[in-house]
Amino acid sequence: MFSIETFNKYPVVAIIRGIQQVHIPFLANVIKQSHIPAVEITMNTEGASSLISGLRQQLPDHISVGAGTVLSLTSMEDALKAGAEFIVMPTVETEICEYCAANDIPFFPGAFTPNEVLRAWRTGATMVKVFPAKYFGPGYIKELKGPLDQVKLLACGGVNKKNVTEYKNNGADAFAIGGSLIPLSKLNENDYTDVVAELLELKELWDEG
Repeated sequence: MFSIETFNKYPVVAIIRGIQQVHIPFLANVIKQSHIPAVEITMNTEGASSLISGLRQQLPDHISVGAGTVLSLTSMEDALKAGAEFIVMPTVETEICEYCAANDIPFFPGAFTPNEVLRAWRTGATMVKVFPAKYFGPGYIKELKGPLDQVKLLACGGVNKKNVTEYKNNGADAFAIGGSLIPLSKLNENDYTDVVAELLELKELWDEG
Protein backbone atom coordinates (compact mmCIF):
# COMPACT_ATOMS: atom_id res chain seq x y z
CA MET A 1 0.00 0.00 0.00
CA PHE A 2 1.21 3.50 -0.86
CA SER A 3 2.41 5.36 2.25
CA ILE A 4 3.11 9.07 2.00
CA GLU A 5 5.36 8.78 5.05
CA THR A 6 7.51 6.15 3.33
CA PHE A 7 7.45 8.07 0.05
CA ASN A 8 8.59 11.31 1.67
CA LYS A 9 11.78 9.66 2.93
CA TYR A 10 12.92 9.29 -0.68
CA PRO A 11 10.23 10.84 -2.88
CA VAL A 12 10.89 9.37 -6.29
CA VAL A 13 8.62 7.57 -8.74
CA ALA A 14 10.25 5.32 -11.34
CA ILE A 15 8.33 5.45 -14.64
CA ILE A 16 8.32 2.22 -16.63
CA ARG A 17 7.07 2.21 -20.20
CA GLY A 18 7.21 -0.35 -23.00
CA ILE A 19 8.37 -3.39 -21.03
CA GLN A 20 7.28 -7.01 -21.37
CA GLN A 21 6.54 -9.76 -18.85
CA VAL A 22 10.01 -11.20 -19.34
CA HIS A 23 11.46 -7.99 -17.88
CA ILE A 24 9.53 -8.12 -14.59
CA PRO A 25 12.09 -10.13 -12.52
CA PHE A 26 14.91 -7.84 -13.69
CA LEU A 27 12.90 -4.74 -12.91
CA ALA A 28 11.87 -6.03 -9.48
CA ASN A 29 15.52 -6.61 -8.57
CA VAL A 30 16.49 -3.12 -9.72
CA ILE A 31 13.71 -1.47 -7.73
CA LYS A 32 14.46 -3.43 -4.55
CA GLN A 33 18.21 -2.80 -4.63
CA SER A 34 17.85 0.89 -5.49
CA HIS A 35 15.59 1.77 -2.52
CA ILE A 36 12.96 3.24 -4.85
CA PRO A 37 9.65 3.47 -2.93
CA ALA A 38 7.25 3.79 -5.86
CA VAL A 39 7.17 2.56 -9.44
CA GLU A 40 4.52 3.17 -12.09
CA ILE A 41 3.82 1.21 -15.23
CA THR A 42 2.24 3.37 -17.89
CA MET A 43 -1.14 2.29 -19.17
CA ASN A 44 -0.10 2.85 -22.78
CA THR A 45 2.28 -0.09 -22.42
CA GLU A 46 0.88 -3.23 -24.04
CA GLY A 47 -0.51 -5.55 -21.37
CA ALA A 48 -0.07 -2.90 -18.67
CA SER A 49 -2.60 -4.41 -16.26
CA SER A 50 -0.90 -7.79 -16.35
CA LEU A 51 2.50 -6.14 -15.87
CA ILE A 52 1.25 -4.21 -12.84
CA SER A 53 -0.06 -7.43 -11.32
CA GLY A 54 3.16 -9.30 -12.05
CA LEU A 55 5.39 -6.60 -10.59
CA ARG A 56 3.21 -6.24 -7.49
CA GLN A 57 3.69 -9.94 -6.78
CA GLN A 58 7.48 -9.66 -6.89
CA LEU A 59 7.95 -6.59 -4.70
CA PRO A 60 7.70 -6.25 -0.91
CA ASP A 61 4.73 -4.39 0.51
CA HIS A 62 6.68 -1.23 1.37
CA ILE A 63 7.34 -0.59 -2.34
CA SER A 64 4.27 0.77 -4.09
CA VAL A 65 3.23 -0.15 -7.63
CA GLY A 66 1.04 2.30 -9.50
CA ALA A 67 -0.29 3.14 -12.94
CA GLY A 68 0.83 6.05 -15.08
CA THR A 69 -0.54 7.76 -18.19
CA VAL A 70 -4.06 7.16 -16.90
CA LEU A 71 -6.44 9.13 -19.10
CA SER A 72 -9.85 7.51 -18.62
CA LEU A 73 -11.98 5.94 -15.91
CA THR A 74 -11.82 2.64 -17.76
CA SER A 75 -8.03 2.70 -17.75
CA MET A 76 -8.02 3.62 -14.07
CA GLU A 77 -10.43 0.79 -13.21
CA ASP A 78 -8.29 -1.73 -15.10
CA ALA A 79 -5.21 -0.55 -13.23
CA LEU A 80 -6.87 -0.72 -9.81
CA LYS A 81 -8.20 -4.23 -10.50
CA ALA A 82 -4.65 -5.27 -11.38
CA GLY A 83 -3.40 -4.01 -8.01
CA ALA A 84 -2.27 -0.45 -8.73
CA GLU A 85 -1.90 1.48 -5.47
CA PHE A 86 -1.64 4.98 -6.89
CA ILE A 87 -2.64 6.76 -10.10
CA VAL A 88 -0.57 9.17 -12.19
CA MET A 89 -1.88 11.36 -15.02
CA PRO A 90 -0.12 13.63 -17.52
CA THR A 91 -3.06 16.05 -17.25
CA VAL A 92 -5.90 16.93 -14.88
CA GLU A 93 -8.59 14.35 -15.60
CA THR A 94 -11.46 15.56 -13.44
CA GLU A 95 -13.43 12.31 -13.20
CA ILE A 96 -10.33 10.34 -12.26
CA CYS A 97 -9.32 12.92 -9.66
CA GLU A 98 -12.79 12.92 -8.13
CA TYR A 99 -12.91 9.14 -7.95
CA CYS A 100 -9.48 8.87 -6.35
CA ALA A 101 -10.20 11.62 -3.84
CA ALA A 102 -13.50 10.02 -2.85
CA ASN A 103 -11.92 6.58 -2.43
CA ASP A 104 -8.67 7.56 -0.68
CA ILE A 105 -6.50 6.50 -3.62
CA PRO A 106 -3.24 8.48 -3.87
CA PHE A 107 -3.10 10.35 -7.18
CA PHE A 108 -0.75 12.64 -9.06
CA PRO A 109 -2.40 14.74 -11.79
CA GLY A 110 -0.13 16.44 -14.30
CA ALA A 111 -0.08 20.21 -14.78
CA PHE A 112 2.23 22.92 -16.03
CA THR A 113 0.91 26.47 -15.77
CA PRO A 114 0.15 28.07 -12.38
CA ASN A 115 -3.56 27.88 -13.13
CA GLU A 116 -3.34 24.18 -13.98
CA VAL A 117 -1.18 23.43 -10.93
CA LEU A 118 -3.60 25.09 -8.51
CA ARG A 119 -6.59 23.45 -10.17
CA ALA A 120 -4.90 20.06 -9.88
CA TRP A 121 -4.03 20.59 -6.22
CA ARG A 122 -7.59 21.59 -5.35
CA THR A 123 -8.87 18.22 -6.54
CA GLY A 124 -7.25 16.71 -3.45
CA ALA A 125 -4.09 15.49 -5.19
CA THR A 126 -1.34 13.77 -3.25
CA MET A 127 1.10 15.88 -5.26
CA VAL A 128 0.90 17.72 -8.56
CA LYS A 129 3.17 16.40 -11.28
CA VAL A 130 4.82 19.35 -13.04
CA PHE A 131 5.16 18.02 -16.58
CA PRO A 132 7.15 18.45 -18.70
CA ALA A 133 9.47 20.13 -16.19
CA LYS A 134 12.55 20.14 -18.42
CA TYR A 135 11.40 23.01 -20.64
CA PHE A 136 11.62 25.63 -17.88
CA GLY A 137 13.91 23.71 -15.53
CA PRO A 138 14.39 23.84 -11.75
CA GLY A 139 13.92 27.61 -11.61
CA TYR A 140 10.33 27.17 -12.71
CA ILE A 141 9.61 25.08 -9.62
CA LYS A 142 10.87 27.96 -7.47
CA GLU A 143 8.64 30.42 -9.31
CA LEU A 144 5.59 28.19 -8.81
CA LYS A 145 6.39 27.74 -5.13
CA GLY A 146 6.41 31.50 -4.59
CA PRO A 147 2.65 32.03 -4.70
CA LEU A 148 1.75 28.33 -4.40
CA ASP A 149 3.95 27.36 -1.46
CA GLN A 150 1.28 25.03 -0.03
CA VAL A 151 1.21 22.89 -3.17
CA LYS A 152 3.31 19.72 -3.21
CA LEU A 153 5.14 19.47 -6.53
CA LEU A 154 6.64 16.43 -8.25
CA ALA A 155 9.03 17.34 -11.06
CA CYS A 156 8.74 15.06 -14.08
CA GLY A 157 10.52 15.15 -17.41
CA GLY A 158 14.25 15.65 -17.74
CA VAL A 159 15.23 15.11 -14.09
CA ASN A 160 18.62 13.42 -13.86
CA LYS A 161 21.86 13.25 -11.87
CA LYS A 162 23.04 16.59 -13.20
CA ASN A 163 20.05 18.56 -11.98
CA VAL A 164 18.24 16.57 -9.27
CA THR A 165 19.90 18.55 -6.47
CA GLU A 166 18.93 21.80 -8.16
CA TYR A 167 15.32 20.67 -8.43
CA LYS A 168 15.27 19.85 -4.71
CA ASN A 169 16.90 23.15 -3.75
CA ASN A 170 14.35 25.04 -5.84
CA GLY A 171 11.45 23.49 -3.95
CA ALA A 172 10.56 20.22 -5.66
CA ASP A 173 8.94 17.92 -3.12
CA ALA A 174 9.48 14.83 -5.26
CA PHE A 175 10.60 13.79 -8.72
CA ALA A 176 10.08 11.12 -11.33
CA ILE A 177 12.60 9.32 -13.51
CA GLY A 178 12.05 7.32 -16.67
CA GLY A 179 13.92 5.68 -19.48
CA SER A 180 17.08 7.70 -18.96
CA LEU A 181 18.02 5.61 -15.92
CA ILE A 182 16.11 2.40 -16.56
CA PRO A 183 16.62 2.04 -20.34
CA LEU A 184 15.03 -0.81 -22.25
CA SER A 185 18.46 -1.71 -23.61
CA LYS A 186 19.60 -2.60 -20.09
CA LEU A 187 16.45 -4.59 -19.46
CA ASN A 188 17.13 -6.61 -22.57
CA GLU A 189 20.73 -7.25 -21.53
CA ASN A 190 19.50 -8.55 -18.16
CA ASP A 191 22.45 -6.88 -16.42
CA TYR A 192 21.29 -4.51 -13.73
CA THR A 193 24.59 -3.74 -11.97
CA ASP A 194 25.13 -0.42 -13.73
CA VAL A 195 21.47 0.53 -13.46
CA VAL A 196 21.42 -0.01 -9.69
CA ALA A 197 24.65 1.95 -9.27
CA GLU A 198 23.19 4.88 -11.21
CA LEU A 199 20.00 4.87 -9.18
CA LEU A 200 21.84 4.66 -5.87
CA GLU A 201 23.94 7.64 -6.92
CA LEU A 202 20.78 9.55 -7.71
CA LYS A 203 19.41 8.77 -4.24
CA GLU A 204 22.63 9.98 -2.64
CA LEU A 205 22.45 13.24 -4.57
CA TRP A 206 18.84 13.81 -3.48
CA ASP A 207 19.62 12.99 0.15
CA GLU A 208 22.55 15.41 0.19
CA GLY A 209 20.72 18.19 -1.67
